[in-house]
Amino acid sequence: MKNILTIVQILVILPIILFAQSDFPIAISTNQEHEPVVAFNSVNDEYLVVWSEMAPLGMGNYLLGGVYGQRYSNNGQKKGTAFLIFNYGTSPSVTYCPTKNEYLVAVRDNGIRLQLLNSSGGKITSSVQTYYPIFDYPQVIYNDLGDEYCLG
Repeated sequence: MKNILTIVQILVILPIILFAQSDFPIAISTNQEHEPVVAFNSVNDEYLVVWSEMAPLGMGNYLLGGVYGQRYSNNGQKKGTAFLIFNYGTSPSVTYCPTKNEYLVAVRDNGIRLQLLNSSGGKITSSVQTYYPIFDYPQVIYNDLGDEYCLG
């Protein structure tokens, strides 16, 4: 049996290889950036990187900060500037919906907070929050068969 990549496999793998050719900073801040997650926008052929930040308080202590996003082209070039998604939150997750050309971001924040973003990173609606910390690490996915978002 030969190891032959199908066209579908190449189309999935090629953007990842191009995007990951060399290391480059996503954000440069005096805060500690952590927990980065990425979603690929197949309509605009770009990526949305989302991360959370912690501000140093000294003595090894940190204050939980905001959750930010930054768009990148398929070759790793920044598109616009980093933008604030939530003032507070941890454990971000992001998914993309190609039928609506929008993103859904989830974070843990005394429960789970959800925010819809348009393809440029702008907020579509007010955020929604559950008041029960049902998950330590929320995960969102888009189900194209049902045209719906799923939270797990």
